[in-house]
Amino acid sequence: MNPVLQPRSAALSDIAVWLRNGAALLRRAGVVAPLYAALLAAIGAVMFAGAIFAGALPMTYALASGFLLVGSIASVGVMHLALALESGQRLRLAQMLGGVFRAPGLLALLGLSLFLWLIWVTDAGILYGLYFRQQQLPFMPTFGFAAPLPAFLLFSGLMGSVPALIMLAVATFSVPLVLEGRCGLPQAVGLSVRALRVNFVTMLAWACLVTIAVALSLLLLPLFLLVFPLLGFASFACYRQVFPLHGKA
Repeated sequence: MNPVLQPRSAALSDIAVWLRNGAALLRRAGVVAPLYAALLAAIGAVMFAGAIFAGALPMTYALASGFLLVGSIASVGVMHLALALESGQRLRLAQMLGGVFRAPGLLALLGLSLFLWLIWVTDAGILYGLYFRQQQLPFMPTFGFAAPLPAFLLFSGLMGSVPALIMLAVATFSVPLVLEGRCGLPQAVGLSVRALRVNFVTMLAWACLVTIAVALSLLLLPLFLLVFPLLGFASFACYRQVFPLHGKA
């Protein structure tokens, strides 16, 4: 393994640095990054509207949290823009959208993330049917709650944490590594898993922060237009710290 690609450690205090660096990149990006986020928000709005129209309001929670499974892939455009800004270039929106096709390995990660997303949404839909049927099944865990809604949210959240942890380990660092062309997909996935193990507490805290920020911004979609690219640029800053370029600290 190339010693340059050995993951470095990151402390909890570095999260503030990532956010500051992400905000600086967001200011340099201009309107193209919010426009990219607007396209993602439009897709989410359509799915939310479908769940509400079907009378399954609690499923909007499952759809929102399921976004985190594809978030690493959805941020490819932001990562691509960050690489361009780093080299003094600017990208158009069409170039950002084509970022996932820049490296063949990203398509495999896209397929994995969509597969896990379908599993999660299907499982959440099954849980929804079991919890909110006219007569709730007695074997469904209630966790001490009298109403089914908080029990559904907690149980589905626990189930969703498994595929979310898989994507956190597999895609967090492999996406920018492959996008930048520093290694192939198999090595990138191995490095990403190793980087998570080295920085487990810090990356878990970062994942929790991203989850909360995305969930809150999805409740106010205009806020998502700034929050998503900010987190994407901050994730790029995290990547640069854990896997710095040769000769950089």
